[in-house]
Amino acid sequence: MATKYQFVKTISNSRLSQSKTIKALTQYELDRKVDEQRKKWKSQVNKLNERDKVENELLRAERLIKQAQQSIEVFQNMLKTSARVHHYIDFDSILISDEYPPFIFKEATPNINDFYLKHNVPSPSYWEDLLLFIKSSRLKKESAAKLDYDKEYGIYQEKKQQLYNQYMEKKIAFDSNKSSYNNLYENIREGYLNGNIDSICDYFSLALEHAPLPKELALNIEVNYLPVSQTLIVDYTLPNQDDLPRAVSYTYVKTRKEITVKKMTQKEFDAFYDSVIYQLTLKTIHELLSSDSSEVLQTVVFNGYVHGTSLATGNDFTSCIVTLNVGREDFLKLNLEKVDPKECFRSLKGLSIGALKNLSPVKPYMQFSKNENRFVESRNIIAEVENIPNISKMPWDDFEHLVGGLFERMFYSDNNEVKITKASRDGGIDAIVFDPDPIRGGKFVVQAKRYNAVVQPSAVRDLYGTMIDEGATKGFLVTTSYYGEDSYRFANDKPITLIDGSYLVHLFQENGYSVKISSE
Repeated sequence: MATKYQFVKTISNSRLSQSKTIKALTQYELDRKVDEQRKKWKSQVNKLNERDKVENELLRAERLIKQAQQSIEVFQNMLKTSARVHHYIDFDSILISDEYPPFIFKEATPNINDFYLKHNVPSPSYWEDLLLFIKSSRLKKESAAKLDYDKEYGIYQEKKQQLYNQYMEKKIAFDSNKSSYNNLYENIREGYLNGNIDSICDYFSLALEHAPLPKELALNIEVNYLPVSQTLIVDYTLPNQDDLPRAVSYTYVKTRKEITVKKMTQKEFDAFYDSVIYQLTLKTIHELLSSDSSEVLQTVVFNGYVHGTSLATGNDFTSCIVTLNVGREDFLKLNLEKVDPKECFRSLKGLSIGALKNLSPVKPYMQFSKNENRFVESRNIIAEVENIPNISKMPWDDFEHLVGGLFERMFYSDNNEVKITKASRDGGIDAIVFDPDPIRGGKFVVQAKRYNAVVQPSAVRDLYGTMIDEGATKGFLVTTSYYGEDSYRFANDKPITLIDGSYLVHLFQENGYSVKISSE
């Protein structure tokens, strides 16, 4: 039986997993019904999308709450977390044990028999003694086969030798980097055990570098050792309030269709900041004494510095806001998992004034005497830079000398002078450029950061504080990674040049070197 509907169309909506057959007497009616159905589905899809969006935002708010709580918890438990660990340095796990893979040439060696077959060389026969032309023909073909073989074998050997030479260049560079890296750490270990002052400083810097630290913070220290009194002096750049998390909760507001953040009150945050600073102080001393297997430390002096801007003058300043002088015996009596950090600091006769947020300066118990003995002879790492497969993975002290070598090329003249400072792993000055030009010259400080993650804004602030301390006219911060907006914003109106990984590669290219930076 024929249907009275002459116009039929089936439509579907994948989002709703629905389909429908539309029937009509006319094309106009069919188009109208199809359009109406699609509008209904669109309305339903929009409601579903809105519901999903709300659910996604609620889930995102939950994730943000969890992240905020975890972040704050890490800061609140810094001291307890560190106190549960003995921070001995496992040098065997630091040293590179990998060997460069053996040379393998996959191409098959030419076989003379293949060439005999190619030239149809017959085997010697009885008839050759009777019919000399048969032997002459065989020898002629054999000679041609050998010439062909010798040619192919020569090409094979040349190709093999070329690849072997390339292999050896890479192997020599690998072995050299491995040796340099391992020698550095072995010298630190041996020097520490034998009482070498520089090695002792490097050893304890290394211990702090391997100790746990919240990801929001970047370690920036300078250490010095006084062998007569067995005292280690630590100048520690403390975080500013802007470096710490403030958020405690997140809420999705449906009416505004946005996630709002709830932060600590100022009173809560001030107490949180105080706790973080006192924890960092005690945590650092614990990690130093805990890692001191040879007991070369009898006293630790901790000086905690912050860089800030005076609200009265608008000028930048560096202040020591906490200082503590404590003996090994007294400190090891403490149960750091149960102490109140502030009360413990006070009981050890640590010095601070009022709320730490005020950055009130105190006089350090002991300070470094800074002198020009910090300069060392530059190592010509840059000469071999093109053999280094990834400069972001090279030993940190080699990278500092590499950057120093680059600046030597960039500022080369008869009057300019580039000085490389002693490697200390502490984020201090890695090179100083002296340019005597009365107009554009001055004293420039250079810091090198061999990072694979974003450089924290605190590193830029630390550089600026160093410039002020050094009386430098310009600063360069060089990294294999990259900077965030806050770093560029801070450096914008200051004589600071931020050189990220891509621009560092460009500078090497400008000076005739091809380098690679990879996060892999």
